[in-house]
Amino acid sequence: MFLREMFSRSQLPRPVLDEDGVGEYELKYWIPAAQSPAVGQWMTQTLRPHPAHPRGTICSIYFDTDDLRALEEKEASFYGKTKYRIRWYADAAGRPLDGPAWLERKEKVGSRRRKQRHRLAVPVDVLAAWPLESPQWRSLLQEHVPAGDPLAGSLRPVLELRYHRSRYVHPVTGDGFCLDSQIRCVRTHTAFFPAAGHRDLRFSVLEQKGASPDPLPILRPLPRFGARRAALSKYHLVALATLDLPDLA
Repeated sequence: MFLREMFSRSQLPRPVLDEDGVGEYELKYWIPAAQSPAVGQWMTQTLRPHPAHPRGTICSIYFDTDDLRALEEKEASFYGKTKYRIRWYADAAGRPLDGPAWLERKEKVGSRRRKQRHRLAVPVDVLAAWPLESPQWRSLLQEHVPAGDPLAGSLRPVLELRYHRSRYVHPVTGDGFCLDSQIRCVRTHTAFFPAAGHRDLRFSVLEQKGASPDPLPILRPLPRFGARRAALSKYHLVALATLDLPDLA
């Protein structure tokens, strides 16, 4: 069943999440793919490269329920959302780097986010080789999902996406900025989505992460690159692309 048909029948209640001041704000901008090199050059001239991890490839396995609840929450523009993913880091060719994989639980209330990370004992090269249909993913996830989470026991891996990330910091405030490009789906659980087409999305994503709920003044030149602020989810947009549905960015 196509996502649009499923979403049109949704009557999920709007979740109630508290805002207790914990976490940081995450603002996102849509960048036309053709402008990504120019934006990257401008960021290099304006910001400082991240001192430890200036660039690399991000590999993320996204988990969802059988009825794709996480996608539905994004499509319906829920103010509060929770997602689970397993993430590791790779070189430009996609070869895993030395280091662990991480299970991440990410909660968003509006533009504010809270993220919990758990280091996984399973080596990255082993995770990268597991088919998404393998029951080992669910067993691994259940070790770390809180028992009171309504999603506990119902999550399974549905797709893997990858992208190139360049990271920067503000020279004065220390706020973080990321430019994510070459965003693509590399494999899917075919019970949920067609086989991955390995096509890059037609845009890149710029993110501001820090204490400010508003764009910092240093981002004022962005409109000249055709950028626009948007509530983007890479998982959501890659999922739509696998179904050849137009994105909503």
